[in-house]
Amino acid sequence: MAEQRTPSESGSSPMHAFAPAVAVLFAVILIVAVVAIRINASDGFGVTHVTIPTPAESGITPRVDPLEFPIGPTGDTAFDAGATEVARFVEATRGHPFRDQVRVDLVGDALFTQLLLDDFESGIVDIHTTEVTLKALGVLPPDADLVTEVQQSLSAGVIGFYDPSSGQLVIRGTELTPFTRTTLAHELTHALDDQWFDLDRAAMAGAGSDAQFGFQALVEGTASWVEEAWSASRSPAERAAATTEAREFGRNMAVGDFSVAVVQIVESPYTLGLEFVRSISAVDGAPAIDRAFESPPISSEQILHPEKYAARELPINVAAPKSDGPTVIEETLGELDLTAVLSTSLAPAIARDAGEGWGG
Repeated sequence: MAEQRTPSESGSSPMHAFAPAVAVLFAVILIVAVVAIRINASDGFGVTHVTIPTPAESGITPRVDPLEFPIGPTGDTAFDAGATEVARFVEATRGHPFRDQVRVDLVGDALFTQLLLDDFESGIVDIHTTEVTLKALGVLPPDADLVTEVQQSLSAGVIGFYDPSSGQLVIRGTELTPFTRTTLAHELTHALDDQWFDLDRAAMAGAGSDAQFGFQALVEGTASWVEEAWSASRSPAERAAATTEAREFGRNMAVGDFSVAVVQIVESPYTLGLEFVRSISAVDGAPAIDRAFESPPISSEQILHPEKYAARELPINVAAPKSDGPTVIEETLGELDLTAVLSTSLAPAIARDAGEGWGG
């Protein structure tokens, strides 16, 4: 959900999904991404452009020669040419060629929804646990049905996904249009970053939710950054056509009454991640993003305040308080989560001020 995405008249925005279809997108929900804010220039976070120090040992593999065909040929000349153009743009913007061909599938609504929700059942237990947690924190109302809302939001709102475990890249649609080409720029960025930096990291599975959010925001922020650059490179006519198509999709996706919390759960890695990537890349461009993938942000505080990421300001360990009842889940309440909890009782600006600087 790059900020450059034009919202629909209903107030919703089309979504991408960095998969495995549900597992990766919503594993981060564990308390993390429920934020009652959306970062814009007027939000007052005062994001500072910083230069990320180069790690002593990068580990980044030297450049390889570009593939003749970065997109697996389909036999459709127009499609192959259009998809290849987007792939070349992604390579140039990220500063790396694709190492392996990427298969891109354009599919209709029914098949797309089926593919997207294939892994949904495996994530239901985590979503139930999240629901209990968010209700306890007062972020969700007692009668909320998070599983249903998540399922509906996936079915109605996601327009493309990339699955790093299989290399599958799927776009909702039946032809390459200005809108689907913009989506393709986002998803191909995931594919390229996965080939160079491994997006399906085993270490993240055991990390706390705040660290998972930091990595997710970097992944989605980078793809949104490339998507934004692609849109800026298009002609005014093509941008207008993409905007019109996005609005039409937005009207069609407004089929469910999604809670503010669920919308913000899905949006925050994109909006906050984009601001983070804009900040770290402002001085050094794509190489700074590469270094961030080698040494990812490990807290929402580092995403909200890139200067703290640059300074390698680590999260502070806080002893778990004694529970008065059975422990349902034990997790990290980072700055983003604390702000969300405070926002249930305070005005957003006051909640942000109160939560700012929380490093636990």
